[in-house]
Amino acid sequence: MISLFRKIRQKLLEENKIGNYIKYAIGEIFLVVIGILIALQVNNWNEQRIAMVKEKVLLTEFLEAVRADSVELDVMAAIMDSTFNMYAQLYMIANNELSPDSLSNIELIRNSANDRPISKGNYPDLASKVMDANLKKRLFEYYRLLSIWEYVIEEYNRFIEDKMRPFLGEQKFLAYGSQHKGDIRLGKIETAILINKLNEPEVQQMLFEATQKTRNYLGFYDEVVAERKNLVAEIKRVIR
Repeated sequence: MISLFRKIRQKLLEENKIGNYIKYAIGEIFLVVIGILIALQVNNWNEQRIAMVKEKVLLTEFLEAVRADSVELDVMAAIMDSTFNMYAQLYMIANNELSPDSLSNIELIRNSANDRPISKGNYPDLASKVMDANLKKRLFEYYRLLSIWEYVIEEYNRFIEDKMRPFLGEQKFLAYGSQHKGDIRLGKIETAILINKLNEPEVQQMLFEATQKTRNYLGFYDEVVAERKNLVAEIKRVIR
């Protein structure tokens, strides 16, 4: 092709057809420019295709992480729901609305929460790596809710570790067994003593705070679950 163009130029010059030569040269430049633009466009298409493939792989991995989080976080939410029900039972026992024998899961009164979503920890900058605007928005919102929820969890754990556990010891609600041979009775809750003090102001205040912390946890968890469903739907839309 280049050899053909060269022969045409030489022929025009030899015949002294300067006007035709200029027109031909302009046409040749035009063809070269068009060729370059097409090559650039093809290169852009290829790069975009490669980026989309990488994005789909990344989102597929992230979707699996979200699903794994769902299992772990739902289990913890179920435990927290049992904790909330345990506090409700204590209130009912204090008001003589429930028999003390019906009290269940009293050991949950001092359990801390252990929620650390791997989807956020392993993919902290995912929103900046996706191209779809709606998905970006969902990711930012999901991560925002996770950040707030992590704060709610930290507040709950701080309450349990710094207030509830010391309070249980100060009120002598714990029965410490032998510290040798892994005695599982170490620090067991003295249910009878706790029940006898349920109407004391200090105990009532502690139970009130614990109930509020647990309610905050569960309430915000519902928001996270709702946004998680929206996010999963957006991811499936993009990768299909």
